[in-house]
Amino acid sequence: MTPIGSSSWALPVLASLGVLCCEGRAGAQAADAKAASEGSAATVLTTVLPVVGAALGPFWPLAPAARVGLAVDVTVGAAVGFSRRRPASPAVNPWQLPRSQDEQYLQAALWLQPEFGYSYERGDPAEPRASGHLGSLGLGVGYGSLLFLSGAYTPRLVAGFVGGELAVGLRHGLSGQFLGRLFSAELSHQLLLVGGELRHELRLLLGLNAGALLLPWL
Repeated sequence: MTPIGSSSWALPVLASLGVLCCEGRAGAQAADAKAASEGSAATVLTTVLPVVGAALGPFWPLAPAARVGLAVDVTVGAAVGFSRRRPASPAVNPWQLPRSQDEQYLQAALWLQPEFGYSYERGDPAEPRASGHLGSLGLGVGYGSLLFLSGAYTPRLVAGFVGGELAVGLRHGLSGQFLGRLFSAELSHQLLLVGGELRHELRLLLGLNAGALLLPWL
């Protein structure tokens, strides 16, 4: 019989308690690591800004050569931005505040810009076949911040009538958007097939976007 005062009976009990404590500590550490990994996982932020714009500027007929004309564009579409952020875990940085809306607008993002547009081109008054009406459908891809500056490349399909004849073609250009996409500038090249004649034009347009006025409410 084991004496009551002997310590041999306490050894198995202490060993069991030690195992339980180690398992509890390991479980807590695993839970903390999981929470930290979830808190630090990157999230994708989406920003949608409507585009209702008008642009004005000259165009230069390159082939066949002709006098400089005036182009007016009206565009309806959207600018959809995708940016990433890695929020801090409260267990790691409890003092770090969540990112504000202004910080989101300052962050660089990838932009997709679907658009539908109408163009009026006024060419040489002495040449009736130099003026016309065109519709366009395009999708631009850009990169940059919403509040300051972003750049984009936009290809478009173009169709309409120039000088009373059917015109189809392609327009593609590089553009910059400034100050919340309120202002824009685009340099583009237009290739048109008009009545069996292939025409090349260079266009430089400056524009305003009324949709940017909705930015404070987005």
